[in-house]
Amino acid sequence: MDAMRTAVALLVLFHAACAGLTPAPESESEAPQAPAPFSAAARVVDGELASDQDQQFELYGYRLGDAYLATWDAAGTVRVALRSQTPGAQLYVKDLGAGSDQQLAVAAGVPLKLWVASVEAVDGPYQLVFDPPPSKLLAPPRNDAAGRRERYLQLPVQKEFATDAARMESALRDELHSFQRDGDSVSARLEAFAGLELPVQADRCYRFVVRLGKDAAFSPIAQRGLRATFELHEGTPAPHSDLTVLGRSAILREQCLDAGGTARFKLATGLPSAANELGTGPLSVEVWTRPNGPFTESPAALEKAIARETRGYKLLTTQSGRLEDFHGLELPLHRGACYAMSVKLGSGASFSAEARKRRLANFHLYAPGVLAENEAISSGRPGVVGPGGVAQFGCPQRSGKGRFNLAYHDQVLGSGPITVQIFTRPIAEAELRRQARETRAAEAETARSIERNKAASCQKCIEEKIACQQRGGSGCYDGFLSCVRSQGFPRGSECGG
Repeated sequence: MDAMRTAVALLVLFHAACAGLTPAPESESEAPQAPAPFSAAARVVDGELASDQDQQFELYGYRLGDAYLATWDAAGTVRVALRSQTPGAQLYVKDLGAGSDQQLAVAAGVPLKLWVASVEAVDGPYQLVFDPPPSKLLAPPRNDAAGRRERYLQLPVQKEFATDAARMESALRDELHSFQRDGDSVSARLEAFAGLELPVQADRCYRFVVRLGKDAAFSPIAQRGLRATFELHEGTPAPHSDLTVLGRSAILREQCLDAGGTARFKLATGLPSAANELGTGPLSVEVWTRPNGPFTESPAALEKAIARETRGYKLLTTQSGRLEDFHGLELPLHRGACYAMSVKLGSGASFSAEARKRRLANFHLYAPGVLAENEAISSGRPGVVGPGGVAQFGCPQRSGKGRFNLAYHDQVLGSGPITVQIFTRPIAEAELRRQARETRAAEAETARSIERNKAASCQKCIEEKIACQQRGGSGCYDGFLSCVRSQGFPRGSECGG
């Protein structure tokens, strides 16, 4: 897939696209009714939401917020309205909810709490209109956007912007040594660049390189802090990423994806109120990618892994079939032998997207009562290696039946022809006894650790119950049961209660 040729059509140049657009006029029958005018006594309060100062945690779902406390001397109905072009800004009144223009019943001398809040972390001015004006108003201090900009420009230019061309190219080569260029670069302009959208694939890592063209320059704001984000529109967003500046270029830290979809790469300055003030002139964006994870390994890597993991083994049996119909291979297992399995996908076969997404990469041997004392399933590694896989399952402690499979519960892992081979090698009786001793010792230590943790958890709950009883509290036993259950014990009797 040539991701970049597809991405060219998806390049988002919001500033240029939105310039000069005006909405079509509505017919008289569809035109909304104009709000009633305010009285001459109405008071207008200017405010501004700023993402670097107005983060709020009182209102669920809102990222920014300015809180106001208004009091009227006389009871009655008042009107409060919000005027704002800032995306996501809303007027929110305690116990009543959101609405841009609200009629509110107030009691004399009782403060009314309200917010100008936003679901987006977008800076912007607003006005609140109070009609009639409150007798007392506690308002947040007006955000000083001009002052913030002036103070920001007093910061030193970051030294990375002074990297010379030779060092820049050398650093880029080092950063991209395991990556391959994905298609042609995309051209844009700094003053109009608002993001790049492109399709991305699962099990791949991506890096983006931004290069300035002739006569282009990062703005003074950008030179004091340049940030990048890489987010998926479908599925869980990828983490916000570090951006390494190298003179007249910048490179995004690699982003390795478990799922495919549509991704967006964006640049912003470190000053939220001037986030898009990147600079002027032409730029190009390059996408680099590399495979990531066991499902992307090559056929050569698979052959190498099989040779490594089955060294010293002899082929026991071979079975051919189809991946979608394979539900395991049942064979007799013998004490004194160790087992391994290899899988090769044939022409046109592939693992499913669900298998890749859930990382079903290990193979399994189901043999209850045959493996170690308390072990029913052995999970073999390394598992999937590109178009197949290989796994060692160890050596059973007793003879019996076992079923070799690719995953738990007969999950369908893909489709197409496959070849499954089982390998075996002998193991000495003394070595088997040593493995059994080590297994028993590990299980005993695990049991002791569980008991120690249980004792500590129970002691905590018992002490809380005793303290409750000593102060004459009610519901002490119910609280004890809740505490015990929160520690993973379903019954109070397990803690002696």
